[in-house]
Amino acid sequence: MIKLFKILTRKNNLSLNLINKFTYSKNSYKSYDNMFKGADRSTRLQILSNGYQNSPKSCILIFDSNRYLINCGEGTLRTIVSSNCKPSKINNIFLTRFDWKCTGGLNGMSKELENLQNTVTLHSNFNFNFSSKNSIKKYFFERDFKIVQHDYSKADYSDPNVNIKKIDMGNTYCSYFINIKQSEPNLVMEKFSKFNVKPGRWIRDLKQGIEYNQNGIIIKPSDVLDYSECAEKKILVLDCPNTEALDIIRNDALINQEDMVMILHVADSQVLNSPDYLDWVKNYINKNCIHIFQDEAFPNIDLLKVYEMQAQLNLIDRDMFKLLPLQLESFRQVQDEFDRKEKEIKKEMKVIHAKSNMIFNLKPNLMLNLDHVKEIDNQAAQRKILEYYEGEKRYLIDGIDAEEKKILENFKTKISNFDPNNFKQAQNSDISYPNILFLGTASSLPATTRNLTGIFVRINPNVNIVLDCGEGTTWQINKYFNDETEFLNELIKIKLVYVSHFHLDHFNGLYSLIQNRVDAFKKLNRPYEKLNILHTRYLTPFLNGNYLIFKNNKFSSYVNTILNDSFLEKNYKNYLLDFKSFGLKSIKTILVKHINQSYAISLDILRPDGQNHFKLVYSGDCRPTEELVDFGKNCDLLIHECTFDDAYKDEAIRKRHSTIGEALDISHRMNAKSTIMTHFSLRYGKLTKIDDINRDNVGMAFDFMSVSENNFKDLNAILKDVKVAFKEHVDVIEQKRVKKLKL
Repeated sequence: MIKLFKILTRKNNLSLNLINKFTYSKNSYKSYDNMFKGADRSTRLQILSNGYQNSPKSCILIFDSNRYLINCGEGTLRTIVSSNCKPSKINNIFLTRFDWKCTGGLNGMSKELENLQNTVTLHSNFNFNFSSKNSIKKYFFERDFKIVQHDYSKADYSDPNVNIKKIDMGNTYCSYFINIKQSEPNLVMEKFSKFNVKPGRWIRDLKQGIEYNQNGIIIKPSDVLDYSECAEKKILVLDCPNTEALDIIRNDALINQEDMVMILHVADSQVLNSPDYLDWVKNYINKNCIHIFQDEAFPNIDLLKVYEMQAQLNLIDRDMFKLLPLQLESFRQVQDEFDRKEKEIKKEMKVIHAKSNMIFNLKPNLMLNLDHVKEIDNQAAQRKILEYYEGEKRYLIDGIDAEEKKILENFKTKISNFDPNNFKQAQNSDISYPNILFLGTASSLPATTRNLTGIFVRINPNVNIVLDCGEGTTWQINKYFNDETEFLNELIKIKLVYVSHFHLDHFNGLYSLIQNRVDAFKKLNRPYEKLNILHTRYLTPFLNGNYLIFKNNKFSSYVNTILNDSFLEKNYKNYLLDFKSFGLKSIKTILVKHINQSYAISLDILRPDGQNHFKLVYSGDCRPTEELVDFGKNCDLLIHECTFDDAYKDEAIRKRHSTIGEALDISHRMNAKSTIMTHFSLRYGKLTKIDDINRDNVGMAFDFMSVSENNFKDLNAILKDVKVAFKEHVDVIEQKRVKKLKL
């Protein structure tokens, strides 16, 4: 902009007034003004999720130049990606306590940010001691993740946007007083142009309070600057460990301030809703302060794209893709009833319940923005399928054949006859065992519509087994089994978790699953049964780091840990597990070609007659090998990774993954009766290139896809409908493939 002024005045000899008119009429003076600004003028607090259904209780303070993440529970990265909040701009992470609910997402965040240049500053009451060889970084963070911890014993934290003071709440709990700095005032161009002076670097001095005085012209800051939108704002992130800590809250001067704008309450629900806590909120010193409750008991909808896609898949097959509980009218009734009761209790207070994507604009003006808080609309989601065929982009479609037209007409009929209560019939129908529920089908990092790897195998009515346990696995289980009693019962039926190899996207959900399972036994008043964890030996350091999470040192009483190589044919140890009580005839493992100590597994599942068995083979992550073919010979179901399509075979080889063609070849030579492909690269989003998957009983996995032997026959047939439903996405994938192959 400065160059523009120089060029205009030197080459065209235009008067400054004309320049001013030009810049103002084009609204470009703001760009010029920004050349001299300090702290960001635009600031907002965005809720990522409120903790409902094992979602992370996290939010993000957003400036133009920086992001400040407040708590990083398991699944936080996925909520950030889904909220379009650019994780790459996160330079600070604030933890209000040290437990897995606040820290479980740090692993995934380290994976996302490890290759960036910026260093993340961590804030916590717990000393992470990153300089020690035995620090938490050794157990949990990616090696190249650049992270340091701010030492509040030496100084409060400060940067161009904020000053922050930490408030000790006892144990590892803390709260944060955040003073959002006064931003530099706006230059009012209409007032400035009247002085007929040339803009220059002196405007920076003007904003610092130094008046302009040259050639008899005096300009005071108040003459041309607008201070109305730049005042500092005080907010508080408050985590109260229990009602006993209310004495700290009542008496701390930083917490109780007459000009506090907003308090974000992140304590547990039982604390937030206790009479004493509510009484303090009601009588808070500033009656105009806004109180935001991140109450995990408040029904909340997050990751809206998940429900949108499930509604679309439900249109294709109601048995494989059952509507999730939150997609039903019954959930909306529960939500409305909860909201009504809460308003009754808190009607005398300025309390707002946090919902995903709720935004609080702090600067320039205080304002609640609900534009991004959406309700689930199943029919609207399904109608989006038709929009690509009927809307402005229809010119991109290379014709519609008779079969596609028939599928579209079928979609239209189903959409017009949509009944939200169809879920009840589908969900309560008898399950054919074994049943395979895919909880996560993405690779490496989570996508908006795909979680990280997790497969929930319902062996029989009393036994569940989890194959790989990526971050957010428990959250996914909770989404599928929303009723609390049902969710708790499904957790205690998990007898075994298998981890194929030591990659973050395959094991980072373990601790959450263990904690929730322990709680489930307590809530159901049942004697605890140990969880068996089959794992690669490289996972041992992570499991040994459990003392950082399970502070009561009872981890060994919660789990039995067994190495995967115990089930290799050459050193098979049958005595390690009582297979029959698990509904199994045997478990076998084999080393596969990926990273060191990577395994495939075979489960011989007993059928109801107790004699015959169902052989399920899961490849984990791997390159194709003859050994794997022999290992899975004649299996009933092969679940095989296919991270890439065949156009990316060079990348598959380099990263030791498989392509679609290679997985199909393994399936064919293995003589697998049915095959499901999973573990898709982020580049594919909703679906991979499916034209190559054209064999009976062969299909691809989606999150929340539930299959049993009776619908394996439909695995391939539904792909025609899938291709029509996601036509726009299919076209994008094909364009990328053509570009890759340089066709």
